Amino acid sequence: MSFDRYLKRDGYVKTYTKFVVRYGALVGFGFIGSIGSFATEGTQFSWGVLQAIGYAGIFTLLFIILPRIVRFIIGIGTLVAYQFILMITVEVEGVLYSLADLNLLDSHGGVIGGIGYAALLLIGTAIIDVFSEKRKLPILISGIVFSLVGTAIHFIWKFYGIPLYGGISKERMTPSYVSLTLGLGAILFWMIWYLLDKREITKGKSYFLQPFGRNAFFLYILHPLLILLATLYLPQNSHVALVIFVAVMNVGVLWLLAFMMDRREVYIVI
Repeated sequence: MSFDRYLKRDGYVKTYTKFVVRYGALVGFGFIGSIGSFATEGTQFSWGVLQAIGYAGIFTLLFIILPRIVRFIIGIGTLVAYQFILMITVEVEGVLYSLADLNLLDSHGGVIGGIGYAALLLIGTAIIDVFSEKRKLPILISGIVFSLVGTAIHFIWKFYGIPLYGGISKERMTPSYVSLTLGLGAILFWMIWYLLDKREITKGKSYFLQPFGRNAFFLYILHPLLILLATLYLPQNSHVALVIFVAVMNVGVLWLLAFMMDRREVYIVI
């Protein structure tokens, strides 16, 4: 929806430039945030959420102007191809690894797992396109179907051993995990729409969560600093109750900051 809005206002060149810069910045911020986390040997390096989002966003830009059904087919095709990619064997420093095993060396599946994130986002754009229409039920149906498919693949792998690396695994970013994540995300999205927009259970007074959404990126890159501070002043043997208290306090600090920024209409975006 954001892409369409900019496209109508600014045209193709400015819109694509804006979004390439936006997703490229996410990758860049991700690597800046991971400085100091790089392994001293081997193939491991820090690959986090921001890199995965940026990677998936740039991939999706290649197809975003195509019709919904075409994006859906390409996304499913990418996910199927990714299943086979995970089984490819490569030699690293004299040791044979499958690409799925290399995924385990990096957080969030690493560069290879980024293919899974890319497929997830592309299929997601096809599912969510109907949000601009009156009928929202297809979103719920899609969510249920993908959740069942992801779960089914996992249990087929568990009992029959096929496909290889078919189990639900965030570390390997397996296709079953991608499918289940996509399905649960669609179900949750539909439920939020149904409860807050359709049923209006809050009577339009759902402001509590809005400040977070208006500065989501800034708050996301800020929260690791609060976690770091907590690890510095909390003893290693701290009671779980104290840890939970500090966690709640950190969330409160973030919410208060979000609320104050929203009241002053300060929004940090890329």
